[in-house]
Formats: sequence, structure tokens, C-alpha cells
Amino acid sequence: FQLLGPNLYLYDPPPLSSSQEGLQTVSATVSPDLIILCTWMAAAPKHILKYTARYLATHPSTRLLLLTTSLSDMTTISNYTQESRLAPALPILRSAITNPSSPGTPKVLLHVFSNGGTHTSARLAHAYASSYSSPLLLAGIALDSCPGAASYGTGLAAMTAGLPRSMPFPLRWGAVALIHLALVTMMVGTEVFGIENAVGRLRRENLDAGLFELRKGGKRVYLYGPGDAMVEWRDVEAHAEEAKGLGCEIRLERFEGTGHVSHVVREPERYWGAVEDCW
Repeated sequence: FQLLGPNLYLYDPPPLSSSQEGLQTVSATVSPDLIILCTWMAAAPKHILKYTARYLATHPSTRLLLLTTSLSDMTTISNYTQESRLAPALPILRSAITNPSSPGTPKVLLHVFSNGGTHTSARLAHAYASSYSSPLLLAGIALDSCPGAASYGTGLAAMTAGLPRSMPFPLRWGAVALIHLALVTMMVGTEVFGIENAVGRLRRENLDAGLFELRKGGKRVYLYGPGDAMVEWRDVEAHAEEAKGLGCEIRLERFEGTGHVSHVVREPERYWGAVEDCW
């Protein structure tokens, strides 16, 4: 992977040898031109590797655009700054979306993980819309463990999970105290003053037709489960129903006994079969 900017990476497949040219013609009909992965907050590289390795094995000629998410992205760094940092990705997106070999039917897959990835994907879509005055035209969207809804318990679980395990206890205690303060402020703002919170915004943005557009035949695939302590399965299903009401084709894959962003571990073939069904 090539580093394009903070939390932004690109994998460009190597040129095909002459012996691979024939295989390329066949695989290109079923492979996306570009896969965008927006990972969960503070995702470890070894965990991200499970997904990138699978894509490289099944779609070796496809470019991969990887966006990671940090705790500061969700708390202290402004949306404007995050969107500005994504500028190097915009020509890559534009090239895939306006691919002359498949006019009107770009094969761009968006694979989003958790609320952190949902937030980052919205920042990418905002940056793209600002530059090109059009939404991201996608072949399909896979939503793993997202989007959730704002609650004190799930918010605390998600944000404390993003703290480094090596953090000294005094610093960790202080960070947890600040997280509690932020959550109290958010809940008061929402419940008392009617201010849209960050999680409510990312749920709304994910369904904004000005940011994301599915081409004909594309689907929203939701991968979730009741064993997730950070994102309630009911909140995922409610979002899917809202998407369906807006005319989106959806697919629900509910996994039993699996935790947050861990559904692929227990049933990998079912998981990847659902993802491949996006387009």
C-alpha cells in the first residue's frame, strides 16, 4: 500500500503478465474497478489485513483505497480538516466513477465498518461532492456493524475500545473521564436542546442521495448481529428499513454469537458471499 496522506492508503495492482491477460478479461466482468475500505476506529493493521488479503486474493486486478479512522477523527479533528486531507483520493474516485469502459455503470464498492468507518466514508463523500458537484456513484455498499444510534452505553464501549492498551493508567483514567464528559454533553445537547449528535448525523449522511448513489442493480448489505456490544442490531435494522423506504435494495445478514466487526471470523463464506452480492 502507498501512503497518500494521513490515514489514507492506495494499493495499485501490478501490471499483468501476458499469460494473465486472458484471465483478466474474465475476472474483470465480476470484479470492481475500485474497492473503498473505511475501517473502524483504531483498527489494528493485523485486523485490517483479514479484509485486504481477501480482496487481493479474489480481485487481484482491483485497486484498493483504504481509509482508517482514529479516535481524534471522531472527537477533535474538524470535518473540514478531515475532508481536506482526503484530497489525494478524489482523482482516484473520479477516474473509477467516470471509467469510459463502463459508462454509467461504474464498479466501485464501498465497504464500511462500524460508526468510525461510516463517519469517514461521509467525509470522503462530502469532499467528492464539493469537488465534482455529484455524489459517489457506487456499485454497492457493505455495512459491517453499522450504523448504530447514539446511546450512552454503546458510545462508551466504542470510544474506550479506541484507547491504546499500552496507555498508562493515569492517562487512561483521564481519557475515560473526558469520554464520559463528551457523552454527557452530547446526550444533553440532543435530549434537551434538540441538537443533532455525531452518530445521528452519520446515520443521516449515509442515506443522503447527495452523497451516495447506488447504480442500478446495486445493494446495501448490512452485516450485523445481536452479539455486538457497541452497535445495537435494532438500530442497524431500523436504518435498513429507512433505506428500503427510500427505494434502496437491501440485504440483511444477521450473525448470531459474533461481536463487533467480528462476523467474518465465524462464518467467512457467508460473510463474503453477502459482500459479493452487493453488485
